Order: sequence, then C-alpha cells, then structure tokens
Amino acid sequence: MLADQVQAFLKSPEALPQVTLPAIEAPSLEGVQVIVHGPPELDADTLQLLYQQHLERLAPRRRLAVGEFAEPGDVLMVAMGVFTLEGAALPFTFQAPVELTAGGGWLVAEVPAALVGRTEGELFEVPVVFPDDWPAPWLRGAHAVFRIRVRSVERLDLPDADDPQLLPKLGITLSLNGLMAALRDQWIEERSDELVAAAEHTALDELLGRVDIPIATEAVDAQIWRYWARDEGAVILELGGGEADLHATLASWLRSHDLRRQVERAYRLAALLSAIARRSGIEVRPQDLEVLIAEGAAGAGVDPDVAARAFREDPGQALLLADRALQRRIVRHVLDLAEVRIVSD
Repeated sequence: MLADQVQAFLKSPEALPQVTLPAIEAPSLEGVQVIVHGPPELDADTLQLLYQQHLERLAPRRRLAVGEFAEPGDVLMVAMGVFTLEGAALPFTFQAPVELTAGGGWLVAEVPAALVGRTEGELFEVPVVFPDDWPAPWLRGAHAVFRIRVRSVERLDLPDADDPQLLPKLGITLSLNGLMAALRDQWIEERSDELVAAAEHTALDELLGRVDIPIATEAVDAQIWRYWARDEGAVILELGGGEADLHATLASWLRSHDLRRQVERAYRLAALLSAIARRSGIEVRPQDLEVLIAEGAAGAGVDPDVAARAFREDPGQALLLADRALQRRIVRHVLDLAEVRIVSD
C-alpha cells in the first residue's frame, strides 16, 4: 500500500536508492554575465510590521495543554490541506507546519476565525470559498473544505504597546530608535542575500545552457516521489486521508509540467556542479562547515557548539551539511568569475 511506503520513507529517507548523476564535461566559466534587479526601498509600513514581528518573536510563550482552548491572538501550529466538498484531496494544497494566529488575518478569513476555541490535537474542517486573489488561479471562487489538525497552541505574553518598559521587559537593550535602525540593517542584509541568490541562479542558468546534460526520467520521477512523500503525502496521512487521496495527489505531482521542470533543473544543476568541482579541484574545507553550522544555529536560536555536536553525532546530517557546503563553494567560485551588474527598477 502507498501509505505503508510513505511511512517507511518518513522513518528512513536514506533507505531509498540515491540518484546517480550523469558524468559530463564542465563548460567554460568565461564570459558569464549577470544582471539582477535591486530591491525596493524599505517603507514605513514594512518597518512597523518588522518591529511588531520582532516583538512577538521575543515575547514569552506558554504552550497550552490539551483541553486549554485557543483565544484570539494565540499562535497555532497546524497541518492543513484542502478537500473537495465530496471529500477528495486536492493536490498541492497540503502543508505543515503552518503558523497561524487565531482570529488573525489570512487570505481565507474563515480559517483563522475557526482556530478560536481549538485545542492541541484537534482535527476539524472549515468550509471556505476561495478568494479572487488566491495564489492558485484554479482555486479562485471554488467551494471547498480545509481540513486542519492542531499541532500546538501557544499564548504570547506581550507587554502593552504603550508600556514605557516594553523593550526592556522583552530583553531588548536598545532604544526604540536603535532597534528600528537594527531592523532596517537586517532588512538590507536580507535583501543583499536575495540579490546574491538571484545572481547565482542567473549565472547557473547561463552555464546550464552551455552544456547538454541527459535527463533520466526515472531519476526525476524518484525525486518527485520523495518530495511528494515528505511534503504532501505525510500531511495527507496526518489529516486522515486514504489510499485514494495518496494515489490521486501523487499522480498530479508526477504529471505537473512545472514541477518536472524544477526537478529536472535541480538534477542537471547537480551534474553541472559536480563536473565543475572535479575540474577545479574544489573540496569542502572545515571552515565551510563551521560557517553553515553557525548560520543554522543562529537561525534556530541554538548554541553553535550544540549544533556542531549534533551534526557530528548524526552521519546522515553531516553528509547533507558537507554537500551543502560543497555546493556553496562551487557556486561562489562561478560567481567570482562572472560579471555581475545590479540595476534599479
């Protein structure tokens, strides 16, 4: 049964055979030209939103026990997906974890409104009509049902916005002006990272156009299966979906032209980077791993030494980390040789 296969994969993802990449000759890295568009200016409304989100991240949270019910403003972590009115799962709509605020704003207003009064572990359905600005055009105006399982409910203890001791109570030592300047600097740094990522993507696309890389259909199908099982298949099982839901959504994933193009690009890109690494003698250095561990620890809010020890004790995660570090070194090598121009819109 497909459900058994998904559950086995979720327990041991490494048990599936790994994809074998085709051996190719690396193309020339000369003459790569990249144009990226600079970010928009940071406006006052966006800065205020960043400020509010920062305060909420720092606010103490208490996880409610089973039987304690969500009130407006509580933060719920949920798994969710969309079913037709007849009960069939709709492909590409299942996701977890999703963080929503009870009674807060969202594209489909019925969903956060229905979170009020819910408790951890609860499974329920919310009838909805998809709005005209829903990201997936094929769902706009459609009548359907969101099925939601509550994974956790947390209550924020956020001091009053007018409290003169608001920032110190949250452990913030900066003044209000200092905090706003820090948030602005962080926003600029994040936009800079996005520019680098856009430049890398463009440069690699140009290199992919310079080399013929055979695509193994079986490898693409296998990778789509992994993505589907990890993302949609797992959530369908969590929400009580059956074999018919699993088979129907998997078939849609395998037939999706957009998804196949994305996976094919990733497959060709892996072969390209492997060829560049072989020709240029690029290897992972200890400091490359240290940087990635530090970045990951900072993002997760954990001690870097604790994160490093966790990677050393988990061979599978250590291999993934080394692979990411190698890919970063190769991509930066490509970008160092490219001509990059940033233009303003």
